[in-house]
Amino acid sequence: MIEITGQLVNTFTVDAGTNKKGEAYDAKDKIQLLGELEQPNGEKRLDMLTLTVDDLSAYVPLIGQRIRVPVGAMGTSGRGVLFFVRKGTKPVAA
Repeated sequence: MIEITGQLVNTFTVDAGTNKKGEAYDAKDKIQLLGELEQPNGEKRLDMLTLTVDDLSAYVPLIGQRIRVPVGAMGTSGRGVLFFVRKGTKPVAA
């Protein structure tokens, strides 16, 4: 299992709608984490990561705090690595 740690900066919901192919999609709850990535030269780079979650209610009270979230990862062609929050998991204050 992979865990991502970062400061929870924002929570929001993307409304349901229709994509360019005419396929309907459901509304999705999302969080944004700000994390540090260490560079080969030892410096740190800040990176914002947006993740889809099952339920925002567990995250809203933690806005502004450092949290740890268990995630899965899969490679995609052309987009690098895609991270996703495992269903049913809850954030933990870091």
